Amino acid sequence: MMAAAVKEKLLALFGSSAIFALVLQAINGLIQVKAFVALSGADYLSFSAAYLAGSMLAILVALNFENMILGGRWTRSVRHYLAATWLLGMVAALIIWGLRGVESFTALSAVAFCSLNVCSRLFLAWASQARPSSFGPGLAGALVLVSCLLGDLSIVLIAALMAFPLVAWRARGPEAQAGTGLRQVLATSTAEFRGYLPHTLSGLAIGYLDRFVALVIVGGVEAESYLRTVQICSWAAFVAYPVVFYSRSRVLKSGKLDVSNVSKSIFLLAAVIAAAVMMILLLSWLTDRMSSVSIFALVLVFLAIVCSQSYQVVSSLNFVNNRFNTVNRITLCSAAVVVALAFTLVPVWKSSEAMATVLLSGWLVQLILTISELRRS
Repeated sequence: MMAAAVKEKLLALFGSSAIFALVLQAINGLIQVKAFVALSGADYLSFSAAYLAGSMLAILVALNFENMILGGRWTRSVRHYLAATWLLGMVAALIIWGLRGVESFTALSAVAFCSLNVCSRLFLAWASQARPSSFGPGLAGALVLVSCLLGDLSIVLIAALMAFPLVAWRARGPEAQAGTGLRQVLATSTAEFRGYLPHTLSGLAIGYLDRFVALVIVGGVEAESYLRTVQICSWAAFVAYPVVFYSRSRVLKSGKLDVSNVSKSIFLLAAVIAAAVMMILLLSWLTDRMSSVSIFALVLVFLAIVCSQSYQVVSSLNFVNNRFNTVNRITLCSAAVVVALAFTLVPVWKSSEAMATVLLSGWLVQLILTISELRRS
């Protein structure tokens, strides 16, 4: 009886839209796993700088398209924007591979990582209303895994971009509406994006200022140790993303904040992320790849990741309902805390614990203020 129930749930999972999130997050994680294992010292810090720049740039380049898609505005012009972004990333990745300059991770690498992140965000927004094919996600995952085992980082990056059309192959999703032209939809998305631009810029501080000060102010072995700690917890977040994906869909469907359901989602996220972190550390130890990390910093980063993923679940209500003033106010307050700590605590106490404190402070304040505001609305 129990075995049959488990089998039924597994079949439901692999036939649901959550499989898109699972596969794409795994692909993104494999890129970082490859860097984690293959690079060290200055090369690892260079990769981290390029990936950080690409991730930050992606938030700006995505404009408001992700929320437009989540709100049901999937049009041909939006699809064209997604395709153009993917093509730009593929061209950049092919040039990097041809020049064999991937070790330097120049600005071109940041462009490729930016395109990869934008495509992931927009595709996952579309996938929230889609069903996967029987073979597409498996083929995409296998392609990237093989490239990770046999190729260098430039090959893995190319494979990750090639995975998008494979994941979407024969998937059943919403048809693109006619809508307006690309120029008009760009203008609309930009105008809506400007409505929460203060949130976006402040969000960059909350999500990335800790890594910026690690690279610019701290540097060296301590920065590498902290960046590896963040990467371990980020992999765990990739594993937990299907929970975020599912919980966010439930919140959007209900149209309001249910404190009981949100609390359960947060505890579930914490449990999945904690289990994933322990598994990663165990595998690192078994394969003699164990990094030198501070346990206290690891705990702080873990809590920060739980807060950030929980925020992704609850904040969608504010964005879909265009409560941009509320979003801006909350994020500006959170960013003020982060900036104050980053430029007072870190220069004095150049340690992984100080940078982890910066990261946790921003996401904790952001989550608490968002839940409080939604309960009042």
